[in-house]
Amino acid sequence: MTDRLVNAVIASEGGMEKSSWPLREIEGACKTYYISLRDTERRKLSGKEKEHTQRSRRQSRRRERAARLKKTLKSVGEDKLGDFDKERVIKVFTGDYMSSEESEEDEAGEFSHFSVRRLPWQKEAFQTLKDRLEEIHKESLTPQHKRQLKKRKLSTTSSSRKAPEGCPKFVRRDEDAE
Repeated sequence: MTDRLVNAVIASEGGMEKSSWPLREIEGACKTYYISLRDTERRKLSGKEKEHTQRSRRQSRRRERAARLKKTLKSVGEDKLGDFDKERVIKVFTGDYMSSEESEEDEAGEFSHFSVRRLPWQKEAFQTLKDRLEEIHKESLTPQHKRQLKKRKLSTTSSSRKAPEGCPKFVRRDEDAE
């Protein structure tokens, strides 16, 4: 099946010599597509599709926030970073180091806000740096974009996620260090 699909894609692109995609990439894309179809069907049958969708959205929001903070960090001067080294901080701005968020709904079932649960193993100074970069980013937005931002409220409950393997000392609280 995959070979026929690959050949059809190549033919629609005007033949092998005109295709800008290598055959290996097309085969990989087709394999990934069919695996995702199979996995989706399995999740539907087992009743875990909603759970998967929620988890994927949360991970996506953390990755997007990390990318946004990374971009903001690259544009700010060293004076905004305090004691932090820009290159070291950029390396840890991944989804693993972003706070957990859950969407909250009002009585009507409509989105109300995101409830943000801080990571208890992160140093306060690192959390403050992330907050400062988030504010710098918000200041750069247009008024319309600011109005469209989803509200976030800090939760009194901390996240249960553990620190990633190899977490640097400048991020992790001393009492949590191994």
